[in-house]
Amino acid sequence: MKKLFIFALMLSISGLIAGVNQPFKQFSDDGYYYAGMQRSDQNWLGASLIKMHVSANSSVWLSNYVNSWFSDDGIADLNTVYNMSAGNYGYINANDLASLSLEKSQYSPDIITFSNGETTKITYFSGQDEQSSPYKVTTTGYLLDTFKEDSDIFLVMTPLGKEELMDSYQYVKQDGHEATDLVSRVFGTQDLAGNTRINFGLHNEGPGREFVAVYTKVDDGDDSHQPSGQPLPGVFITGLLAFGTIATSKKLSKTRKVHV
Repeated sequence: MKKLFIFALMLSISGLIAGVNQPFKQFSDDGYYYAGMQRSDQNWLGASLIKMHVSANSSVWLSNYVNSWFSDDGIADLNTVYNMSAGNYGYINANDLASLSLEKSQYSPDIITFSNGETTKITYFSGQDEQSSPYKVTTTGYLLDTFKEDSDIFLVMTPLGKEELMDSYQYVKQDGHEATDLVSRVFGTQDLAGNTRINFGLHNEGPGREFVAVYTKVDDGDDSHQPSGQPLPGVFITGLLAFGTIATSKKLSKTRKVHV
């Protein structure tokens, strides 16, 4: 029993070290952050709008969250939860919504920038770096895009098995907004590696579908999607899986449902 307690304590401490010492993995350091806002007619936590602020020139990647250090296969691919193929996830530039009030939020779907599905392998460490980490897991990261400094964006995702585009700006399901299957949207809980988990809750589903975001800083004009200088601690991008010419994310014409 004593050994079990010590082992559990070690895991807990490992998680704390990861959370404190890995700014590369969290949108809470160096001016990177998530901001939650609420509409007056949907003013509960689960209806929060979630805006991502990117403070420097950076490539942003999405992946599944770390829920265990002990899987031989790493953590599940995010494409088992969301449709991460090109044209099925992306973002909205907050500047394109500047003319809208929160209570008059109807926007044209053509302002969505869809990502191209580019992938990379990301390894999450339980400690500050690979040498000091007793545990690590690897998963696939999906490129959201490369952003200029001080960019504000809202995320757009397609849950696997659904046709509806769900974003972090729209209304959630309620009287008067019945068409969407998005019933909640929250962030703030951290995974074992210290990443902030984003949760989209769906109608008639369980605890929601989660994902995390990480970033790599790039030099101005650099389109390589690689970190500038040495890799920052906590997340190690092991190499691109998508070879050949890198396509730029584009605004695509979609015949998809967007409910706001």
